Amino acid sequence: MNNQQTESLLTLLVNDIRHQVPSGTSLSQLLTILDVESNSVALVCNGQVVPKNLWQSTCCEDNAQIELFGAVAGG
Repeated sequence: MNNQQTESLLTLLVNDIRHQVPSGTSLSQLLTILDVESNSVALVCNGQVVPKNLWQSTCCEDNAQIELFGAVAGG
């Protein structure tokens, strides 16, 4: 029996670019991995806007389609 732990990876499509991240990665952690400043973007996962207050507690799912949009101030 092999005692080495193998970490499973998730495949995500972020702004049409394929990325692999460890299973259990939160949306907040994903932004850190991608070196994206969290206060400068809006995040859509599988067609649903995810409120910023849920990013820390929401884990990425395999084959998720994630879109990041730059936040623009104005009126």
